[in-house]
Amino acid sequence: MQAQGLRALCVVGACLLAAPASAEQAPLPKTQPFKLDAGTGCFNYTGSAGMFVGQFKRGAYVSVLMDNPERIPVLDAPDYKTNGPASWFGPLPKSGSYTIMFMPRYLHGSPGTVEICGRTTPPGATDFTPQEAVRLNKLADDIMENDPYSKALLEEPKTLPTEALNDKQPDVCGFRVRDVTMRAGSGADASPLQPRVAGSVKHFANLYESPFDVFAICTPSKAGQSPKTVKLPNNTKDCYFAGEKFECSYLVDGEMVPVE
Repeated sequence: MQAQGLRALCVVGACLLAAPASAEQAPLPKTQPFKLDAGTGCFNYTGSAGMFVGQFKRGAYVSVLMDNPERIPVLDAPDYKTNGPASWFGPLPKSGSYTIMFMPRYLHGSPGTVEICGRTTPPGATDFTPQEAVRLNKLADDIMENDPYSKALLEEPKTLPTEALNDKQPDVCGFRVRDVTMRAGSGADASPLQPRVAGSVKHFANLYESPFDVFAICTPSKAGQSPKTVKLPNNTKDCYFAGEKFECSYLVDGEMVPVE
């Protein structure tokens, strides 16, 4: 792919700063900090920024989609080849701050639209776009709301095998809980995750797709007992809160591999 060849020749920073010795050095492009949305895993921007700075965790995969095909994204991470229009990078070698830029330099300062997305699993041929995922989730919610059999199934308390739970506790929190909230990320980057609610059941779905670490905040039923924060494994699939219990299911290794 031509863009990948150009990126291979472009050392981050050199693409921005390299200029003939006789020419005045060009200023750095406008920098735009970003934070991925906890629900969609994406950040959308329209403007004239040429550098985008955000946090990713080790092992994440990042996609960058720009509205102008002349703009070629650059990130200090391995290219990941896909057939889609977005440029993919990953897996990222470490957790921390990453800078996404684009070339050629003469387009810096011109307005454009950028979409940056992150995920913890490799992109596969059967991936849905964020818009398609929202549509399918809405369709599933409508089915649950209008189909009495599906609704009854969702409202039924879930019981998972003991060995599938964190630390082999009766549930993830290790005690009976009055409520559970979930967040993606930590510190200033933390964002709440919204569950699907059916009756008294809260369902947090597809947590492994989050580009951030996911935490459960358990509020105990017992008065005087302190809340507990639990970091969920990266392969956590779905979690359910019902009947003072909070339980999760997990992907097996084979499910982490994309369909080719």
